[in-house]
Order: sequence, then C-alpha cells, then structure tokens
Amino acid sequence: DIIYSKSEKELVVQIRDKKARRTNQMEIIQVPASTIPLTKDLNRDGLDDIYLYDIQGDPAHQGVINVLINLGGW
Repeated sequence: DIIYSKSEKELVVQIRDKKARRTNQMEIIQVPASTIPLTKDLNRDGLDDIYLYDIQGDPAHQGVINVLINLGGW
C-alpha cells in the first residue's frame, strides 16, 4: 500500500492488490499537520499497521500517538 499526504491535514492510504498494483480503493485520514506516519506490524498478524506521531502540534496533543490497525481485506 502507499501512504501520502493529500494536504496539510489529510493522509491517503491507497490500497495495492496482491500483485502490488495500485487499485482505486483508498482511505482518507484526517490528521494534524505535524503528524509523522510510520508503519509496523504492531499486533504481529502479518499486516503493517499505521501509527501517527504528533511531534509539534497543539501542546495538548504533542507527543500523542494514534494507531490505525490494518484489519486486512476490503
């Protein structure tokens, strides 16, 4: 899959098929502008999950980590 910024406050996750080809399936995620997206299989199910780390946004949310768990299949 591909993760990219659509705007300062939106990330897009574009899904690839089993042959690693782009598909028309995508998810748009609202995030703070100062968020860094990282991927790792956090729950050891063989699917990469996304965790979003807010490095310098609103002081009330600075250092906040949001996790998006990959549930597989569309």
